[in-house]
Amino acid sequence: MKADNCSLTSLDKAIQMQFTSIHLPGVGQPNVMFAFDPSAPASKRPMNLQPLNPSAPAEQWLAPGASDSTNNEAFCTVTTPYYQLRTLIVEAPIDKIRQVAEQAYRALLADITSSSHPQLVRFWNYLPQINVGVGDAEVYRQFCWGRAEAFEAHAVALPAATAIGSHDNQLRITALSSTSDTQVQHIENPRQVSAYKYPKEYGPRSPSFARATWVERDATGLLLLSGTSSIVEHNTLHSGNLTAQVAETKRNIDHLIQNFATQIDTSPMQLQPLAMRFYLRDPAAQALAEAAYTEHFEGYPAANFFVADICREDLSMEIEGVFAPNTAT
Repeated sequence: MKADNCSLTSLDKAIQMQFTSIHLPGVGQPNVMFAFDPSAPASKRPMNLQPLNPSAPAEQWLAPGASDSTNNEAFCTVTTPYYQLRTLIVEAPIDKIRQVAEQAYRALLADITSSSHPQLVRFWNYLPQINVGVGDAEVYRQFCWGRAEAFEAHAVALPAATAIGSHDNQLRITALSSTSDTQVQHIENPRQVSAYKYPKEYGPRSPSFARATWVERDATGLLLLSGTSSIVEHNTLHSGNLTAQVAETKRNIDHLIQNFATQIDTSPMQLQPLAMRFYLRDPAAQALAEAAYTEHFEGYPAANFFVADICREDLSMEIEGVFAPNTAT
């Protein structure tokens, strides 16, 4: 497998004038590691989607310490003292998506687990024509099959992740990992069946991700929310009703936040949202989506909206986000 070449240009001259900064935990001078900004170079841009609301601040993720970028035949790697980011971009014919996904994940996992930053923190997956195909031949189900076989071969804990349909012909996988002395814990939501335990009706292999991941070091932490939608237990709710799906998604997020402290080795804490990303299937529904977000996510920062296909055809939207402990007294 030969990945597309990734530019290793710095982010110093990014076009976006306003950013929401996400500081990965750790002590040291923060530097931009990657950004959800269409002007960022491929090696530091997890996705290739254009924003529906380009005036909203883009996310830039900063890591403590200096960064170094390398580019091998398979993928690009950005390394900082505590974190690494790998970006793989490869042509992905939809009739071969299972094989391409398995090969890509095997390469990524082998490189991560043998590196100085072996702990999986977060994955972003953008795959073409995600809903094309009938039944188990659907692109997303085939992708999940290949990904699951790669994870099974490496026997590692499943991290937070997002899988979204892009509008090009490329499979783009971005993996964030950390050093072994960084505290990383993967979180489930009692309101939802763990994705990796979904019944066979959703495909031959279940999706391989946790509902969220908590990452902490040097007395600071972040909760990284996986792509979350209107799924309760394992069932889609409110098919065809975008506003109701947004409200149900908020209930899922609330429930995860309320329960996450019971799953990590720390005292209860309040979390505040730092950034939210909203994936919308139908661009014509942008105004409705923004109104529903404003109504149900009161007190949250403005979301970045992107047009993208969602993993289930009966889902109109999906949201991911980042939360930090509220240090206000």
